[in-house]
Amino acid sequence: MMEKKINAAIVGLGLLGGSLAKALTKDARFRVGVWARREETRRWAMENHVGDEVFSELPELLKTADIAVLCMPVESAISMFEQCSRYLPPASVVTDIGSVKLDICQAAAKFPELHFVGSHPMAGTEKSGCEASFAELYNNADVFIVPPDNADEKDVILCRDMWLAAGAARVERISAAAHDELVADTSHVLHLLASAMTLSILEAPDPEYQRRHFAGCATGFRDTTRIASSNPAMWRGIMESNAPAVLAALERFEHQYRHFKSAIESGDFDRFEELFKRGKLLRGAWLGYKKPRPARLALCGIKHCGKSVSGKALAALLAADFIDSDDALFELWHARHPGTPEKSVREIYRTLGEAEFRRLEADTLREISSRSGARVVALGGGALSNCFVTEDILSGLGSVIWLDVPDNVAWSRVCAGGLPPFLSSAADPETEFIRSNAARRQVFEQHAALKIVPETGDSPRDTALRILAALEKN
Repeated sequence: MMEKKINAAIVGLGLLGGSLAKALTKDARFRVGVWARREETRRWAMENHVGDEVFSELPELLKTADIAVLCMPVESAISMFEQCSRYLPPASVVTDIGSVKLDICQAAAKFPELHFVGSHPMAGTEKSGCEASFAELYNNADVFIVPPDNADEKDVILCRDMWLAAGAARVERISAAAHDELVADTSHVLHLLASAMTLSILEAPDPEYQRRHFAGCATGFRDTTRIASSNPAMWRGIMESNAPAVLAALERFEHQYRHFKSAIESGDFDRFEELFKRGKLLRGAWLGYKKPRPARLALCGIKHCGKSVSGKALAALLAADFIDSDDALFELWHARHPGTPEKSVREIYRTLGEAEFRRLEADTLREISSRSGARVVALGGGALSNCFVTEDILSGLGSVIWLDVPDNVAWSRVCAGGLPPFLSSAADPETEFIRSNAARRQVFEQHAALKIVPETGDSPRDTALRILAALEKN
């Protein structure tokens, strides 16, 4: 028996609404109905197969909807709540795509009969209109959803599943206030600055001055100011709705801008280079973050290279699970030996001996590699040279990242933490440590997709950022 399709009503057919309709139409679980105010837009949608059915009357679209998506500016979406309240079936969910959330959530609260869950997909272009829409707009996008405190979990799940069906990589819950503060930084101020830069560069007192500036602007100007071509009326509404958060974000920008200006004014170009270098690293890390997900990464390296602390930071940046393979091995051993007095990983090694310990390690990594979702794994130093770790296990772990630190740095950390079993019986532990590292580095080089060399003074998060920036280029 065929499962009943989810009826999605797309209300408004601009870039975002048209793209959502096209994306959901490709998913067999959804039946997509669309509506737009203008007859010309509805005609274009019909001729270009935007959605499964184009409705000329909004009530007809709403009365069969399981989820209605208000794809229009916040003010227009708010004006739609009354019709949604009147025509939607009692259990239907209402969501939106607006870039501010406090205003629309407060307006939705005046209609308690509505099952409202706010949404904001972090996707778009500088273009507008249904003609600019395309089904892949939401691919790998992050989407924030803002449920009210009393939201039914099934409504939240339906909203989340719709965005995942449209191509989103991850859907994250957030409060309305936190959302508006966030997007003031990540979106609203950027549009303001793009427009301000355009004015400062191209506005001119006479045609000859202006022509030369037109001639002098190339791809740097084009790339930096692209979003200045966005809809001015829409951005007026956004700025009005989110003015306090935008002003706070502008202060943060001015703080960084003053650092650059001060460095130039004082001739401190070492400081300027450091600031520019940090910006380059952060942008590279963001590009790495935006690569298709879920991320599955395994960190390798000699003992005390920082796999665990950097791995935790990396997992936090990716909203991924962090797994220390030693911790997972500990859990597997005790699951197989219930009632046995607790043993540390070092004690398990001494109990089992090298060969049986490596078998247990391989079993642990096989179990980890079978887990779904995004994850970062910190591998034991000998995992990649373990003869019981097969190619299918390695493939399941994902991309291997090698953290390479100097022997003397790692040795100082080893001494602080106590000698591991493989060094405790050596006549010269430091020499044995260096010899072992040389052999392991050959294995790491063989398996690693990337090698990261943390810089002096790097925090674990700095190392995680370097990994993300390197992933962008890989």
